[in-house]
Amino acid sequence: MVNKILKVVPLILLPFLSLANESDVAKNLDAFIQQMQQQNIFNGSVAIIENGELIYSNSVGYTNFDKAARLSGDSVFNIGSISKEFTAMSVLLLLDENKLTLKDPLSLYFPQLPDWADKIEIAHLLSHSSGLPDAGYKEGLQNDQLITELQKVAQLKFSPGAETLYGSYVYQLLAMIVEKVSKQSFGDFVKKRIFMPLNMTSSYVLGSQPDNAVQLAKAYEFGSENIPKDYTLGAGNIYSNAADLLKWDRALFTHSLVKEATLQQALKSFKCWGNDCRLNADFGIGVYENNQLSGIHHHGGFGGYQSMLYRFPNKNRAIAFTANNGLELQYNDIRFTLMAILDGETPVYPKKDAHIVFYDKLVTKGFEEAKSAYLAISKKTDSYDVNEKDMNSIGYFLLSTNKPDLALSTFKFCSEQFPDSANIWDSYGEALEKSKDLKAASLAYQRALKLATAAKNEELVKSIQKNLLRVTDLTGKAHE
Repeated sequence: MVNKILKVVPLILLPFLSLANESDVAKNLDAFIQQMQQQNIFNGSVAIIENGELIYSNSVGYTNFDKAARLSGDSVFNIGSISKEFTAMSVLLLLDENKLTLKDPLSLYFPQLPDWADKIEIAHLLSHSSGLPDAGYKEGLQNDQLITELQKVAQLKFSPGAETLYGSYVYQLLAMIVEKVSKQSFGDFVKKRIFMPLNMTSSYVLGSQPDNAVQLAKAYEFGSENIPKDYTLGAGNIYSNAADLLKWDRALFTHSLVKEATLQQALKSFKCWGNDCRLNADFGIGVYENNQLSGIHHHGGFGGYQSMLYRFPNKNRAIAFTANNGLELQYNDIRFTLMAILDGETPVYPKKDAHIVFYDKLVTKGFEEAKSAYLAISKKTDSYDVNEKDMNSIGYFLLSTNKPDLALSTFKFCSEQFPDSANIWDSYGEALEKSKDLKAASLAYQRALKLATAAKNEELVKSIQKNLLRVTDLTGKAHE
């Protein structure tokens, strides 16, 4: 463990210290972070600033699953979709210099695209409101392949600006526009215009690594290495750490890079759902408001990497953490517990994950041991978080890592534990279909359809109907 508590500002500037003694806050933060690491919930780095000053920094765990080296504050992580913030800022920098406008149509930069490109503006790309489909493309589509693939899109999913649909391809397009306008590689532009001015010395875009060696935290999840093998730019693949992310946060709110008026365009939510305004339409920055809190945040998950950056303007506080232990990370629970400690409240620690215990037993002792362990801890709901979503994710992870037999056993077990879940039965049907047991798959899909219909989940009903139709067709062909 590497940590430090920094006394950097007078007592009066730290509101939380009026509610809790500084040493108690430090002690509680350390105890929490250490316990999360011991429970395999968190393996990474945390940094916190308040009133513009770093007040806490801590790194726990290891740079890889083999535990060969400990993490430090200098360790770097792939920050996933938080990279979109830097892509958005790159566009805003060029906007400030009058080198582009937010009204520029996509066709201005890529005239070879179909006519729908005339209707999509840069602002639509930034706010995830372009109408471009988020699926149906080749997997692992690299930036230099994107235009060719987009030429195959016959029509948009909705009129630009009418709705929002979060996706990655639009931010790849933005990175390509930055390259066209600046006549620099995206990595060089971000380095020279953002990282260097902000002294973000540990940060880089994939392909633009610094000459000096960096301490890379290798990602893993569920007991095996899971480093992304994706080389797209704009939507992801920036490497950074918690300390650098807080430098970035400060720059956003001190207008170090662009004019305040320009930045405000990025912080205005595009669309709200009731009292909830967030995520999909805020130029990659991550505006969030509801009855519980007001903040600006962005999550990045990629392979076994998970990162979060939170800012709470009403508290003048920002929290960043980066981790390399994949799905085990309970980032929302960690956020709320950190906030409680900083505010001098009694923290409620996240529970242990039942699905993690199940998986650990599964890969080390076998299915029967995993089943027994899960049944035992599922009764201890005061200590363990037991839910169908996480168990379902284990099944899909097993499928994705080419363990079909274990996946099938897991989904079957889930259907026994959560017999009224349409989603579980749908997933079980998918596993049966992959195992070529079409009759059993059809029965599972039928059960899922009945449950989804009863729950009036129209979107899930449509998805299951497609699955059922596909299996019916396959069964018919098998008998021809």
